Amino acid sequence: MPHLGASAIYCHKLIYGSKSTILGVAWSLEVEVRFYILAPFLAYLYKIKKQGARYFIFIILIILFTSIGFTSLYTKLPMFISALGWFLTGMLLCDMYLSKICLPGKETYWYVAALFIFIFSPFLLTLYIFLPFVLKLVLLALLFYIGITNQKMKKLLSIQWVTIIGGMCYSIYLLQFIIMSGSLPFLQRVKISNQWVGFFAYSIAIVILVLIFSMIFYKVIEQPCMRKDWYKRLFRKG
Repeated sequence: MPHLGASAIYCHKLIYGSKSTILGVAWSLEVEVRFYILAPFLAYLYKIKKQGARYFIFIILIILFTSIGFTSLYTKLPMFISALGWFLTGMLLCDMYLSKICLPGKETYWYVAALFIFIFSPFLLTLYIFLPFVLKLVLLALLFYIGITNQKMKKLLSIQWVTIIGGMCYSIYLLQFIIMSGSLPFLQRVKISNQWVGFFAYSIAIVILVLIFSMIFYKVIEQPCMRKDWYKRLFRKG
């Protein structure tokens, strides 16, 4: 119960010095809450009227906190500090979007580049080498910006099943390990001799199970709680 209480107020790491024992992946929620608290103060960066100076300061801060984020892999720095480079990158992209900054060159080239980044960035190993660590942030920032400015990419991301999965991505994130752990004992009963056939068969089965159970959780729990008056509705139904 104490661990549940600490997790409920997003302070498990702060109180116990470790990830939540209730749901380990919820550490990211605690990082987000700290950002939301500090966001109004970070927003003062937007007060800098000269665009060039504003972007320069953003980039310097992003490089600084990205460097700190890399060193935090081997130290005990608070996760919020190590993740601040990503939040600041998001703020910079927001600024660029509202300033209507377009990427130079043909739209088709950027569309192909976005697909390339999406497919191959997971294979960019960043744990022990600093330059790939920074490169991955740059590539993902570019992928995101192409996604919100490139008409071809926006059309692709507007496909209904893509938007549905995207909408329930946090439910998937929270539940994936639990679902995989629960399903593996049953999948292991199905013996497949060829390792490659087994790899793809088990992978497809796990993805389907994760999507099904995450969709149920999303519809029953997450989506209703998106309403500001969700607790009032809950009591009325009760």
